[in-house]
Amino acid sequence: MTETLITKEVAKAKIIGTGGRIFSCVFIKKDKTIRKMKCRLNVRKHLVHKDGRPSTTAHIFKYVTVFEMRGEDAPVYRNINIETMMTLKIDGEKFVIAHESTG
Repeated sequence: MTETLITKEVAKAKIIGTGGRIFSCVFIKKDKTIRKMKCRLNVRKHLVHKDGRPSTTAHIFKYVTVFEMRGEDAPVYRNINIETMMTLKIDGEKFVIAHESTG
């Protein structure tokens, strides 16, 4: 499988472009552990606020709210931080997210 190097902005655009299709990603959690997640967008079934209240993180570029497909607490919604995302896999295509070097 070939890997394509992409920017964080392109990664977020690709995630939004999935339109609800399942994708997976690997990212670094706040506690510095590595997490692999299989997830998707546009799931409404398990929403707590079904009255249309907006996401509390929708206005923050670095976060994408997704529905985790599997996991200990599934079904659950989670925020993925694009700033710490390492890889993204959509439709069998793998992308590596480029990060600026810290000099």
